[in-house]
Formats: sequence, C-alpha cells, structure tokens
Amino acid sequence: TRAPTAGEVDLLAAAAKGGWKTLGAAEMSLDDGVLTIKGTGEGKAFGVVYAAHAWWKDVDADLEFTIVSGGFQLVAHFLPPSAGHNQSVSSRTFGTDKPVHLTLKVVDDTATIGGDADLPGQPNKAMPPAGGIAFYIFPGSQVKFTKLTIAAK
Repeated sequence: TRAPTAGEVDLLAAAAKGGWKTLGAAEMSLDDGVLTIKGTGEGKAFGVVYAAHAWWKDVDADLEFTIVSGGFQLVAHFLPPSAGHNQSVSSRTFGTDKPVHLTLKVVDDTATIGGDADLPGQPNKAMPPAGGIAFYIFPGSQVKFTKLTIAAK
C-alpha cells in the first residue's frame, strides 16, 4: 500500500475520523488506518456509511477492502437526506471474501470503476452535481477498508 501523493486525501488517517457519518442500520469504526463498517439491520434494512468531509464534483478514488461477510454498494456523489436532493447515483454492488483493489473515477456525469472489477462508465443524468463517497451496507455485513484515498475537485 502506497502513501497518498500530493493532492490526495487519506480518508483513513486519524485526522479524518470525525468526517465519517452513519445513517440507518450501520455502525463504523476507524482505528489504526482501518475503517470497519457493519450492517446492523434485519431483513431488508440497510445502513449507510458516508464521508462527510467534503462534497466533490470530479473524483479519483483508490480503495482496498475485504468483505468479511455479506456485501455492500459503493456510491458516488452521495448526498445525505438533509441536503434535499433526490438520491440517484452511479454505484456498484460487491460481495466477496477476498481482498479487492478498486479505483473509482467520476468526471462530470460519468462514473467508472476499475481495478479488480473493471466496469464501463455509466452516465447518470440524475446524479447530483457533487457529493461524497458512501457505502450502503447490507444487514449482517461487515467490510474492512485498508485504503481509501481521494483526489478530487
């Protein structure tokens, strides 16, 4: 794992701890550079863990994570309900039990996910003009992130 380069922000650094928020049936902890998220709901009740550090328009993100159990959905341009914007975002659902390396690039209204899961860009005209990174965590799921850096504007 490389250190963030100039212009990148490490969202797993100790200084970033207060910028993580949860909604609904989710728990999170950030200790020693590892973000652990858990889905605490039952049935179809999912939770959301999101980076409230800042909202970005264009994003280059680098993520490394292991799904301990269950699965989650990665969301670009997330806005919390209090922002008053209809949620419609580009996302990808993951479910695996091995370490995964991903890159996420959002430019204008197109999001592309690469790395261990290459996906073509998907335009989404209803995507908010800016937002943060979020994870929809499914009931009974647990995911550990060991890298999450953002270069954004």
